[in-house]
Amino acid sequence: MKTEPALRLSEQEKGSQLWLKIKEHLENLNDRDRRRNDDTSLTEEETRVLRCTIKARKEILNLDF
Repeated sequence: MKTEPALRLSEQEKGSQLWLKIKEHLENLNDRDRRRNDDTSLTEEETRVLRCTIKARKEILNLDF
């Protein structure tokens, strides 16, 4: 089975204003959702969805590493 090469941003892309705005926005959303995840009133399903959403955002944020 052939695997796809990892997608990574170039140094120029990492410093672009667009990426920096996207990155800040995603980090803010993750911070908000982490605080929400700490709320014990969430159902098991709501917690699972929230954690998956955070994980997906983290994968996007990891493009610049």
